[in-house]
Amino acid sequence: HGLAKCEHCREMRGLLRHVTPEILPKLPPTNLTALLWAYSQARISDSTLENYIFSRPFAGRFNPQQVVFISQTYGQRSFRDVLKYFSRPERVEGLHGAEVAMLLRVGFKHRKSNPAVWSQLVFLTTNRLKTLIEQDAMTDLDLCEVLRYLTDSVSLSTTVKLRDVIIAKMRQIVGTFPGRTGGGTNTKTLLSLLYAVLQSGEFSRIEVSGMAKLLGNDRNSGLFTATLFESTQFLWTFRKAGVQTPQAFVEYTLEAFRGDADADPGVRVLTLSLLKH
Repeated sequence: HGLAKCEHCREMRGLLRHVTPEILPKLPPTNLTALLWAYSQARISDSTLENYIFSRPFAGRFNPQQVVFISQTYGQRSFRDVLKYFSRPERVEGLHGAEVAMLLRVGFKHRKSNPAVWSQLVFLTTNRLKTLIEQDAMTDLDLCEVLRYLTDSVSLSTTVKLRDVIIAKMRQIVGTFPGRTGGGTNTKTLLSLLYAVLQSGEFSRIEVSGMAKLLGNDRNSGLFTATLFESTQFLWTFRKAGVQTPQAFVEYTLEAFRGDADADPGVRVLTLSLLKH
């Protein structure tokens, strides 16, 4: 976050004092990867590192994983170089599921201001994603995040090759829903999945309502580990789907609302509005 009070960011700044233009080109690949990853997590930058990264083309200097981390830190500043780098299919083939998810996350975040970049990223990663999904080689968290991005109304029309694979995978997940959601499934995973189901337009209201009931009757489901902000997103998702919000979850959200007086006022107003409906 780049905040002064964040211990991780303070450590990163301390580390960077030792990083000079002379040292950077000599860093072993693993050390450079660690440095770029840490910066991508902390979302902070530094002129020495930035000047080094963008001084010359990425090819021959960075590996695919490192370029993904660069895209996380520099966003729009890096798009031209990132797209050029990944225009070589063999570089995309070297990415794991988590890295593809990270790359798409950056593009999705800027899809409205830069739709051409988003479409290009989807196009470049399509074959790799198809393989990863068919081989079941992604974690639920990464998979559901990607499904959420790709079922966006703008995206599905550009992913004809992926569409059938995506819908089949979603049907498989929903078909094993009780088993996958029990035992405290990650809240973010569940939220992404519900967004994807809703956005895809492939599931009937009865199916979505059945999912809501399953979740609402399972205290171990990801619904009951949600923050107030996440709870509000769930409420909005159920309302948009036109399905009844499980009563147990309404009560859970009310408790969270009463216990989180310091939450963002905008979130509290929206939560209250959704609870009234």
